[in-house]
Amino acid sequence: AGAVVAVGHDPEPFFPNELHIKSLEQFDQMTVCRVGQSHVVQALLSEEASLGGEGSGGVAVRRFQPAFDGFLAMGLILEAMAVAQKPLSALVDGIPKYHIVKEKIYCPPSRVHSVVEETRTLFGHDDVSTADGIKVEKEDGWVHIRASETEPMIRIIAENVSKVKAQEDVDRVVSFIGQLA
Repeated sequence: AGAVVAVGHDPEPFFPNELHIKSLEQFDQMTVCRVGQSHVVQALLSEEASLGGEGSGGVAVRRFQPAFDGFLAMGLILEAMAVAQKPLSALVDGIPKYHIVKEKIYCPPSRVHSVVEETRTLFGHDDVSTADGIKVEKEDGWVHIRASETEPMIRIIAENVSKVKAQEDVDRVVSFIGQLA
């Protein structure tokens, strides 16, 4: 998103998926959608956003083509470096640093959604989003628990300014799910 804004494109809403990283929250017009490239592209088109992104680092730019394109992303980064006359390392230094920890737990397809829902009890009255599984926002990060759309598993992802805290969040959820078996 920073590259698109930095190279002089009109600022428009940005649609990362539910796994967006905290460092993107600096953009005023960001809206979160469900995980999956098809969900991101649908949001990109329906909201006439300029850019959509996935947790994998993939991006789609509506004005070029509403699809994920690694070569386009590379071109935008190179353009941002040329316009700013800075190396990539200098551009990256301006982005807040967060740590991501990921885990997956295989679960029978008949139980995967109910197990995800049961993890909500771990977080009490915390700020919980259920747009795509269970996502809990914290001041210094977040934890997201969701059923995979392609495999019989539950994905747990945490992001935090502290790698230790991100790992603790994931371990807490894994332990809880392990007790449900």
